[in-house]
Amino acid sequence: MSLPNQDPQLVIGNSPPYDSGPGAREEEHPTTAPTSLDEAREFQRCLADLRKRGQIPLRPAHVARREDITDPGEILDVLQSLMRSGCPTVLWAHEQAPIRVEALPCEGAPDRLYFRPLVRPPARRCYVLEIQGFNSIFQAHVGEPRSEDGGAISIALPACLTRIRRRAQRRVAAPGLRVRFVHPRWPEIRVERPLRDISHNGLSFYTVPSQDLVYQGLRVEPIELLVPGGPPLSLPAEVHSLQYDADVDGDACGMRVIFPTAEAERRWTRIVAGFLHPRTRTGSEWTDAAWELYEVSGYFHLSGKTPQRFLRMRAACAEVHRLLDEHPRVGYRVVRPSPRGAEGSASALKVYQGTWLGHQLAKRSGPSLDGASAKEVLREVILGTYEPMLDDPDFRWLLAYCEASVRWVQGAYTDFARAHEATALACVLPFRLLEGSTRDMVASQGSGEGFWTGAPTPRERRQLLSVIARTRPLSYREALDLVTERFDLAQIGLAWRRAGLARERQVMVARHAGQPVAAAILERATRGTNLFHLLDGVRLFCLKPSLGPALREAVFAHLLRQAARWYGEHGNESFVYYMEHDDPTHAAGMTDLGEGRIWLLARELMPDWLEHIFRLTSPPPAVAEAAGLAERHGGVGGM
Repeated sequence: MSLPNQDPQLVIGNSPPYDSGPGAREEEHPTTAPTSLDEAREFQRCLADLRKRGQIPLRPAHVARREDITDPGEILDVLQSLMRSGCPTVLWAHEQAPIRVEALPCEGAPDRLYFRPLVRPPARRCYVLEIQGFNSIFQAHVGEPRSEDGGAISIALPACLTRIRRRAQRRVAAPGLRVRFVHPRWPEIRVERPLRDISHNGLSFYTVPSQDLVYQGLRVEPIELLVPGGPPLSLPAEVHSLQYDADVDGDACGMRVIFPTAEAERRWTRIVAGFLHPRTRTGSEWTDAAWELYEVSGYFHLSGKTPQRFLRMRAACAEVHRLLDEHPRVGYRVVRPSPRGAEGSASALKVYQGTWLGHQLAKRSGPSLDGASAKEVLREVILGTYEPMLDDPDFRWLLAYCEASVRWVQGAYTDFARAHEATALACVLPFRLLEGSTRDMVASQGSGEGFWTGAPTPRERRQLLSVIARTRPLSYREALDLVTERFDLAQIGLAWRRAGLARERQVMVARHAGQPVAAAILERATRGTNLFHLLDGVRLFCLKPSLGPALREAVFAHLLRQAARWYGEHGNESFVYYMEHDDPTHAAGMTDLGEGRIWLLARELMPDWLEHIFRLTSPPPAVAEAAGLAERHGGVGGM
């Protein structure tokens, strides 16, 4: 049989896979007589047979990321962390079915890896060891396994470990879920199949193409996702892929879903989250549990604070999360619950047009009541908070304000970003966070003589953006919307207003002798969005490079007092200052909350960072855990 030089869907349906719109005439698409149902099924049977016999070449699998690891210490660390996490592991060779193996403890063996095979591997000179990580596959060519006592086998540590990631968003099995739809071309075909897997943007199921007549490009309006114990979820979908799976001797049909309403998207997200992160929850009903967690974890003691300092914000914080329940594209909180309340929690806010802020990460000390280690709880909270951001089509940057002194933050955040700074896809910048009382700073003595402050003229605004472009990395400017087209925060401000929240930016320019010499960029958000007032912050910029140190300190002090007055007029009792300069003289009277790091990561690196977090939070070695050496994690993700 020879295949036609057309896509199968055009041959089967005799029309384009998409409607041509109203007014399109049949003669605009000259074709043969419509294909009958029997002819279409016979054609699909022929295609399926050719796919099964390998006579139809498959499209090369897309590889989003490929990395070779050759350092022996790093190879051992990666493999041991994955093995401790119980990641699915196989040994395979060409023309041989994969052999499942279970990892055995090997912490004291730096040159060999130990496994228990489900079946004895045949004698071969070469195998491939394959481990499924969080969203990557790790492969290594290894020699013939050596038999050990008790039916175990061991392999020598490979010289090279290859990490392969094929997609940005993870897929997981979805037992119990089914998909159902009526075929849009042949209504007599009614498809209902159990799901193979699900992700934030789609699903897949095993199909018999000659029965279901699905093909790439087929649009179905709607499909129904059948959920046990709940009503079906109806939404449009499109067949994105159709591939033969030799493991099950069948075809896997992948569909990309389309969200017709915000409510449909919210329900889909909740369903998917239940499979991707089964032990975490979201929603304002966890506000009390999260607050108690902040108290017992030490989060309220960060930067020299005390729990009493936060009490006045409790009601405002609860109201913010109540509003966010209906607007998850603006923000949400993730909680890892337990019988004693919350084991861990973190929050996310979309603070700029393409930038999400991860903040307020806290965890109880020690293992959870259900036996999960401290690192496992931390893993569940971090992955459950950050992975959903990839579902936002506007997401471009991830932002965090990290404490500089926490060792775990250094390995989890800072070291990873610095390793990628040369690509301009990551950035780490030092700063000091200072907090000022609006009342005290407005009342403080300051001459302010010779300075006149007001809104910037168009020319002064261009001058400010030019200074920022010369003194700050591109990633910083893009992520913080310090660029011309997004400088006014109009789009993100509108999204916040629709959620019943406020988000705004104001600029003040200080002039001396009739010339602009410095500027302050002030930002404000609804009270309770961040417990450390991170969204009520000011940044200062010198507009005149030749300005002397004394005059610069004086004008900066003047701008801080003007900022305090502005925040006070908006009802703020305090605000923070992101001091990115060396000399703090101008900030006299403000409370130093400590040294921090502005941490930025591009969307392109997010899946790799999540894989990094997955490995970093693998269960500790049994010896270390028994000795009580598991590191305490409390308030570890920045403020």
